[in-house]
Amino acid sequence: MKRLAAVGMLLAACGGGATTAKPPSTLPTPKPLRAAHSGALFVVVYEALLPVGCYDDKRKKWDSGEPCLDMLPDDASVQLESGETVKVAGRRVPTPTSCTLSTKLLNFVEPTKEKPGTWAIWPPASDPRVQRTAWDATKGAGVPFPEEDKKRLGKALGASEVFVVQTTSSDLDGDGASEILYSATAKGFDPATRKGVSGLYLSDRRVPDAIAIRSSDHAVFRVEATTDLDDDGLKELWISERTFHPNGHRTDSMVLAYQAAGGLTPLPPQESCWPPQRIK
Repeated sequence: MKRLAAVGMLLAACGGGATTAKPPSTLPTPKPLRAAHSGALFVVVYEALLPVGCYDDKRKKWDSGEPCLDMLPDDASVQLESGETVKVAGRRVPTPTSCTLSTKLLNFVEPTKEKPGTWAIWPPASDPRVQRTAWDATKGAGVPFPEEDKKRLGKALGASEVFVVQTTSSDLDGDGASEILYSATAKGFDPATRKGVSGLYLSDRRVPDAIAIRSSDHAVFRVEATTDLDDDGLKELWISERTFHPNGHRTDSMVLAYQAAGGLTPLPPQESCWPPQRIK
């Protein structure tokens, strides 16, 4: 599997409450390279695991949140980003202030060793199937911005000027050609006052317009990684969304977008209530 190449990151990104735009039906439906198997992606928050997204090969269905917890057997182990494999140990819901975390989290052995924001997958695999978008590689200015994509993003955002937050590229459908992903905002975007718009867009030369994966008036997006949770040869996106609340609190939501007819389809966001202000 090709490693994700990433350039141009200027802001962190996350956020609940964003909207999803349906991709155009003209984008070819990607064909899996092999049979899919069950798999789940988690993110470490509050010394536990937030279920971001999963595929259940028995139901032939993608899901997020607690259905991902219900998939796991009682004696399940997860593989952490550090490479360690650990047992899971029940569920709980922490109660942070200034945010309501309703999704149950998955406890695991020795959680204090893991940093918030790192990932875990089930089942463990020799190839963990998660390729991080390198943070350092996405910083800095002067990244080439194709004129054609300027026009595409301007049309998608309804703006004459756009600010590119992040640019990443990866061969998502295994056809040998990389697709480009842009996190961008219209000029004047202010998430605190819900002025303007931001979005995560796919640029594919097979279709004339930039395809909106997520959009919002109060969240900023970042591609955290590509993954192949179901091991079918097609890549999913792990997206973080940073929401700016009127009370000044920020919270990150996590989204998994999977390959489907017409493009990438996001699962319901899982709000993490991270970074925390205080935990009871």
